[in-house]
Amino acid sequence: MAEAAAGSRKGFERLTAGRVLWIGLAALAVLGVLIVRHYGEGVDEWHNVFFGWAFVHAYENYNLLTNPGIDYFNGPFFMMIWVVVSQALHWAIPSWMLVDGRHFTTFITFIVGLWLLYKLCLRFTSPRTALLTTALFASQPVLFGHAFLNQKDTPLMVSFLASVVAGWAAADRLMKKAPVERLPLRMADDWCALNWRARLLISLGVVAGSALLLDLWVFHGLLRLGESVVQSAYQSESWPLVNRLFERVATDAYKTPLSLYIGKFDRAVFWLRLPVSALVFAGARWGALACFPQSAGRRLRSYTRDWGLLALAGLLVGATTSIRIVGPFAAALVVLILLAKLGRRGIIPSLAMGLIAVLTTYLTWPVLWGDPVGQFLAHVGQTTEFTSFSVLYAGSHYESTNLPWHYLPWLLMIQLTLPAVAAVVAGIGYAIWRGLTHRPDRLGLVVIALWAGVPAAAVMLGWVSVYNDFRHELFIMPALFALAGMGLQWAFQIPLQRYLKIALAALLILPGLVGIVRLHPYEYIYYNALVGGTDGAVGRYEMDYWCTSFREAMGYVDDHAPPGAEIGVTGALTNATPFARDDLTLYLDRPGRTTPDLGLTCKQGDVSRLFPGLHDVYVVHRGAAVLAVVKGPGG
Repeated sequence: MAEAAAGSRKGFERLTAGRVLWIGLAALAVLGVLIVRHYGEGVDEWHNVFFGWAFVHAYENYNLLTNPGIDYFNGPFFMMIWVVVSQALHWAIPSWMLVDGRHFTTFITFIVGLWLLYKLCLRFTSPRTALLTTALFASQPVLFGHAFLNQKDTPLMVSFLASVVAGWAAADRLMKKAPVERLPLRMADDWCALNWRARLLISLGVVAGSALLLDLWVFHGLLRLGESVVQSAYQSESWPLVNRLFERVATDAYKTPLSLYIGKFDRAVFWLRLPVSALVFAGARWGALACFPQSAGRRLRSYTRDWGLLALAGLLVGATTSIRIVGPFAAALVVLILLAKLGRRGIIPSLAMGLIAVLTTYLTWPVLWGDPVGQFLAHVGQTTEFTSFSVLYAGSHYESTNLPWHYLPWLLMIQLTLPAVAAVVAGIGYAIWRGLTHRPDRLGLVVIALWAGVPAAAVMLGWVSVYNDFRHELFIMPALFALAGMGLQWAFQIPLQRYLKIALAALLILPGLVGIVRLHPYEYIYYNALVGGTDGAVGRYEMDYWCTSFREAMGYVDDHAPPGAEIGVTGALTNATPFARDDLTLYLDRPGRTTPDLGLTCKQGDVSRLFPGLHDVYVVHRGAAVLAVVKGPGG
């Protein structure tokens, strides 16, 4: 009775925590809609937009065996989703700029990551502690800022986390898999039970579906036929009905070259291939379930249930690799879990997942087309030998290829909130004790230790160069917060009154919420009290290194600049241009140029010598941290 009651309480606790989580995630999404227009554009955002669309258009060539000739060192998977979804959001919400749609797309990805983090934490903690850990993660100012602004590292973090969570769930499913029951009927028996009309329809459907898929993706006969019909209609030489339809769609067609209509038709076919292919596969599955209920139908249900999560893990690992080269590391963690749980039975699932991951990476990374091995190895080399950047750290400037060993651990200690730091430290101690005393927990603890430790060690040993604080290592944050969850689980085992535990939980989250409100929309410049807060970090650590403050600064410029004014910009010109009035002329300031009407800079340090003759007329700042300065006549 006591065990049943305990199980019932645990189930109720999980249900309650799950509902609170979903309410919190929905509230975050609403908050994102309300504040997304406050965030400025990042330094390399325009660069990623350009390449995102370039990779999308690469698929319009209909050739997956020819390299499109796009020179970009990272995978484009999320960038393609990012630009397409942001365009759709701009059409749906015209008051949003394209940059707002891009930031909201990244934020929704972050929200998905919160749900996945909760799932990960459930492996180590109670549902309530997992919920608290997720809230602590979401309330980190640095992570909250990156949730909007960082279209590379935030999606990588979520995709990496999703790969591990799906792979772990797949291993659990396969471990519980019952022996395959002997089916009473073979497929031949099911086939014989059908009448001749059903057999004919099934045969024709298989032939037609296969032919359609082959033509859409390989032979392109329908594409060429459609192009010839468009050409004939353009010249009014097609069937009368087609000519009339073309005239209605393309009024004054003679003013537009034929090539543009052919291009529009090709793009339409490109986008239609995906839903049409999905419908063909869905029809095939439905047909198998309906026509072969005792053989293929039952096997298909069994395989979908047992192998579906594994296939999902393979897709996610492939997508992760198509964002950053660290994807194979996620695959290694999943393979470790499969082999540890299944033993030799885990070899085939590991190979299957790897095959799906390789195909997914190839299909979603056009640079690999034609020479996958050579191009992949070349991009691995580019990642490890990346261009060196100047990094401001502890008051000194370092090259990103020659950072002190303590760069990453110290930044984690000063950019996460103090409660989070304390929880992680406590969690490390608790995990070591748990691993030494509880054998069943060792696999999970080893996975978390490798997930956080291997990338951190690579940075500390100088094997991988990083810059812009620790943003390149965001993908280890879920592992660190899983450790934090263990620390919180241990701390909340101390006998306390219920209201004291609630108050303690609130105190854990409060510093992050205060930081978010105080620094908004520049949350990613947060530093904790170990260095005197963000004010104490000024001049010693990086601040608004993406110059996102130009959006706020351009608001002042748009309100006060005379008609047709010239605006000189030092720093990222592309960050200011999207927010400028149409009549303003913005240019990148160079020595020797005439003094502009207004000057704009986001450089750190002494900016008094910039734009001689102009004075500070507007300053974007948070406390002592000056993020952008507008200079103009007067004083």
